[in-house]
Amino acid sequence: MKKKTTSLKLVFASITVACVLFTGCAKAPQEAQRRTIKAGTSADYPPFEFISYGEFHGLDIDVAYALARELGYELEIKDIEFSNLIQALHSKRVDFVISSMTATEQRMKNVDFSIPYYSPSFAVISKKDAPINTEQDLMGKRIGVQLGSTMEQYAQQLSKDNNGQITIESRNLNPQLIQELLVGRIDGVVIEESQASAFVKNTYTLTYALLPKKEAGYAIAFRKGSPLKAEFDKALKELEANGKLQAIIEKWINKDYVEPNPTLENLPNE
Repeated sequence: MKKKTTSLKLVFASITVACVLFTGCAKAPQEAQRRTIKAGTSADYPPFEFISYGEFHGLDIDVAYALARELGYELEIKDIEFSNLIQALHSKRVDFVISSMTATEQRMKNVDFSIPYYSPSFAVISKKDAPINTEQDLMGKRIGVQLGSTMEQYAQQLSKDNNGQITIESRNLNPQLIQELLVGRIDGVVIEESQASAFVKNTYTLTYALLPKKEAGYAIAFRKGSPLKAEFDKALKELEANGKLQAIIEKWINKDYVEPNPTLENLPNE
């Protein structure tokens, strides 16, 4: 009997040593696997999200990676047209959307939003030899906007308030709008100020002017009831408190910064 007891003790001791060596028998596989979360973005919107030499870049991309690191996730990014992003969220192709998206009342009926991480202003891009400088200058013009964007809603409402004096041209991709402006199919493009600056820096024949409209703020979208919202809100507050969020904003929202030509670089795949 004593011999059996001694043998059992040796077995248990061996198991204990093995568990210590391998950082916990049951916990090791679980700890070794970091969950991958998928982000959806429309990579045609510099300096917030764009593709250069096959890689994602931009303010939103840096924020997404910073949040993933803060929360201990691996991050996978999918490039999807802006008008299809919420659909991709509902179909579970992605876990969240970060793509310069404003938390409008209409969108909040379908998705949950994080706290805002950036508040942009509106601008209008036009040709230097036919500049558009004010809302009044938009009247009687053909104005391009991104399909499904708050700029589209703004232009539609402004046209409605002025007896339909603005002809609105909606497209999926902002680089497409810039190309149509350059060849004279449209007279201007209503866009976010920082993106306007990025496009104008790369095309010397264009200029831009600020418009009085200001967005409520860009936020991250989740499926209704997603536990990620609370996690991301907490992480965003931490990034704001430690200065990392402001550092990312200052990196990209900088008048001296010029990224690769957004009108000619790789366009979205989906």
